[in-house]
Amino acid sequence: MPIVPLAEIAETVRCPSCRGSLAGDGPSLRCAEGCALREPFPTSHGMPALIDFDRSVIRRSDLEADHGAERRRDPGRLRRFIYRHLLAYNERAAANAERLLSMLREEQRSPLVLVVGGGAVGSGAEALYDAADVRLAGFDLYASPKVQLIADVHAMPFADATFDAVWVQAVLEHVLEPHAVVEEIRRVLRPGGLVYAETPFLQAVHEGPHDFTRFTDSGQRWLFRRFDLIGNSGVVLGVRSASHGRSVCRALAVPLSPRAGWRLKSCSSGSNISTGWCRMISPATAPPACSSSAALQRASRRKRSSTSATGAQRRS
Repeated sequence: MPIVPLAEIAETVRCPSCRGSLAGDGPSLRCAEGCALREPFPTSHGMPALIDFDRSVIRRSDLEADHGAERRRDPGRLRRFIYRHLLAYNERAAANAERLLSMLREEQRSPLVLVVGGGAVGSGAEALYDAADVRLAGFDLYASPKVQLIADVHAMPFADATFDAVWVQAVLEHVLEPHAVVEEIRRVLRPGGLVYAETPFLQAVHEGPHDFTRFTDSGQRWLFRRFDLIGNSGVVLGVRSASHGRSVCRALAVPLSPRAGWRLKSCSSGSNISTGWCRMISPATAPPACSSSAALQRASRRKRSSTSATGAQRRS
């Protein structure tokens, strides 16, 4: 299904500062709760930019001048063919997207999925956009036909527990505070919701000055320490793909009890996502492939309720 109209999810859209409701018509919106954001939010190409500029690296003046973020162009049929058949197309992501859709259909009718950084369709994510029974919402730092609004991922302008799944593909390397972003993902997911995340390991600098971080398998485990793994964790693309700038890491996830230092060992059907397919192994024995891979993956589910190692109650 194409991205749903903004009006269809308007009740879930919130002020990025106080998370209060919004007022206004069309793309011209403002906080209705009288918080510090008194000015109407700016627009870019007719799309609302719901950003707290005092707490963001994005500048209001840049957005209003329509040159605040790089815009990705549709690669066209020829380039898409080259990417898929001649370079390192992400077959694992494509398989996991199909599995994610299958899991959602078992639990929800017409599930609502958020694509973070959705200005362009990610490699392997095409099935999400082709699914007629799935409602897609998306945002990015720039206007695009694939998103409804512009936002900063550090402060997502959505109500708590809004989405059944979040797809965040090759985004976390571009944010200043990955842990804060993952916590935001947890906040906007319903209890038991799913998140597919990817993080690069061996990949050249891309997106100019907006490229900050790379993640090892251990680093990715720690990043999603409040998510329960529900499938395999391991290599998605090998080092060959890094030479083409196509390295990515895949992860299906949902908020978890901390299990830092534990690893899930991939099973034979690594592309699928299913609870109980993997066993915990020693943190000291990382699979050799992970040390030279272009990308890794993990799969998890948000806890409906959980308890930390110290006994503190986790938010359900």
